[in-house]
Amino acid sequence: MIKLKTKHIKQSNYNLNMLQTKKFKTTRIQITFANDLKKDTATKRALLPYLLRSVSKKFPSRDLVSTHLDEMYSANFGVGVKKIGLTQIVVFDLSIINDKYALDNESLFDEGLDFINEILFNPLFIETIFNEEKRLLEEYFVSIYANKMRYSIKKMFENMFKNDPFNVQALGDEESLHKLILEDIKEAYNDMLTYDLININVIGDISFDEIANKISNKFHFTNKSLKLRLIDDSKKPFRDPFELIESQEVNQAKLAIGYQFPVYYKTDNYYKAIVFNTLIGSSSESLLFKTIREKLSLVYFISSGYDHYKGVFTIYSGINQNDYTKVITEIDKTIENIKTLNYDDKALVIAKKTIVNSLIESLDSNSSLITRINNLSLFERELDIETLIKKINEVTKNDIRDMANLLRKDTTFLLRNDSLE
Repeated sequence: MIKLKTKHIKQSNYNLNMLQTKKFKTTRIQITFANDLKKDTATKRALLPYLLRSVSKKFPSRDLVSTHLDEMYSANFGVGVKKIGLTQIVVFDLSIINDKYALDNESLFDEGLDFINEILFNPLFIETIFNEEKRLLEEYFVSIYANKMRYSIKKMFENMFKNDPFNVQALGDEESLHKLILEDIKEAYNDMLTYDLININVIGDISFDEIANKISNKFHFTNKSLKLRLIDDSKKPFRDPFELIESQEVNQAKLAIGYQFPVYYKTDNYYKAIVFNTLIGSSSESLLFKTIREKLSLVYFISSGYDHYKGVFTIYSGINQNDYTKVITEIDKTIENIKTLNYDDKALVIAKKTIVNSLIESLDSNSSLITRINNLSLFERELDIETLIKKINEVTKNDIRDMANLLRKDTTFLLRNDSLE
């Protein structure tokens, strides 16, 4: 029996989510800020946490920030940006040794709260730091082009969702980045503190009441009334499958196929879709991998993905461009076999075991746990691993057939090298 001790405190100015466990020698404190993901604000909001992490009024250089973290028994502090549906989430994450392992009864948790408070409420916006972080984000955008699989998936989505908010990325875009000035970051900072929905998440060997009191005394955020757009279920008209081919000097062709797949989080079909994704392509035991990669040797790799906040399914692969038609045929055949129940029952058993084992393993990672309780809090849900496992194990072969019948192929993108012809 898997039982996790959690407590959630919903307030007008922030939500506090706590998980009590003795598994880790560290305490993890995470604060997330969530707001609408929009093209005109995404990039400046994405750059903001990296500036805040770098320096503050008390620690006016990167070295001073680093030194202070070292003094807190080599505490680990990171920031990031992600998206859920049409929501952009800015993350601040601090991992410190539990007070029980500190010397001289030192309260590292209190020191950690003081540090986060300093970073959030005493920013130091410096032009040189701004330019450095701007350059690093620009290098990230360049890296997307260099990674030809990521590039191909991006191009496929751009065509599949033209003029759709779904194409706005969590880290924004290169064009907006070039136009940014430091004043834009200051504006994003003020907006974040004023309007964003805030989650504070804490995991470790903790006392719920003690943590709640300390955080209440330390952080004084303003009241919020924001309704997030976490699931993008806007209907996109079905169209005839569209094929897009691009040529570059690549040694290995890249294939990305996008399907409309109207199955969303918080629905009964969600659990069936998770199993469908694992069965068809997202593991080394999947039907696509076993058939197209191992048996037929038609691809270098092949996998699948499912975005349950948008209702979109993808299959992507590295292939020999001369085998393009064969690969497409075999992918279509695999989907058809699922529709006609023409595959070994053992494959479904393995898919469900793969998901369940992954869920259980995730309980040994405070990173996975803190992400899970934050996301669940956004949807006002509790962490219930046992129910999730039960739902997964209840999925039948007929359920998987129903999921396959919901797929509608939309866009196929092939990146190839015409000079090799």
